[in-house]
Amino acid sequence: MAEIETYYRNLLHVCREMRALSPKAGADNSLSRAERGVLAAVCAAETEGTRVISAQIAAELGVTRSAVSQAVDKLERLGYVRRASSDTDKKIAYVELTGEAKSRYEVYKKDRCRQFEKVLSRMGEESVAELLRLAERFASTVREVRRDTAERKR
Repeated sequence: MAEIETYYRNLLHVCREMRALSPKAGADNSLSRAERGVLAAVCAAETEGTRVISAQIAAELGVTRSAVSQAVDKLERLGYVRRASSDTDKKIAYVELTGEAKSRYEVYKKDRCRQFEKVLSRMGEESVAELLRLAERFASTVREVRRDTAERKR
């Protein structure tokens, strides 16, 4: 068990270092954890060129739709996101970044990429590619375990 705790502690340390890599450009410290999670999910969809709905965000974050709805309400009031109806199904409302939030996110993303480029140049592309391959394998396994755990709880 001590070995598992050591692995876990080391993994948390690496995750903290990775988060520290990206400056908090335009970060709003008044946001709750759920609100930051919603904003991160919407930004990820923006980066991937996709759209996201509240139910998808809730599933990704492991929270209720009600919690996501409350977070989206606050983020709308702050001008970070907006709800946009689907052209094909009026019952579907996408959560999207506002124009101002997109601009701030682009600045943030450029700065983050500059930082990552420095890491890449020091580690080398091959090492980073291997790290990413292992990180994706780890994340995939975590998703499988979470899914299995959720199914057993039903």
